[in-house]
Amino acid sequence: FTEEESLEALRTLCESVAPSMATKMQGYAKDAEMVCKRVVNEQGTEMFDAVSLGEDTDLFCKEAKLCDLGHKAMMKVTGKYAEFLAEQQQEDKQKKEAEL
Repeated sequence: FTEEESLEALRTLCESVAPSMATKMQGYAKDAEMVCKRVVNEQGTEMFDAVSLGEDTDLFCKEAKLCDLGHKAMMKVTGKYAEFLAEQQQEDKQKKEAEL
């Protein structure tokens, strides 16, 4: 694959993952897709270079000033937030069932 083909594949991936990410983060799918594609367009080449050189990509997000946390820490926070939302939905469901 060429670099452009790889970037296009990442942009397509943004389109498919944005709706579920937006739902989990209680946001809008188009906004999530836009941010994802922006990151791919602005940082994709550097990400490929880092992976090609065998660099530790855990800190890429932080070093690129895309986020305050490294990738692993960011994913852990995102996971915890998703768990929190799932618990809230379960509690809301239980409350509604109790009201019936």
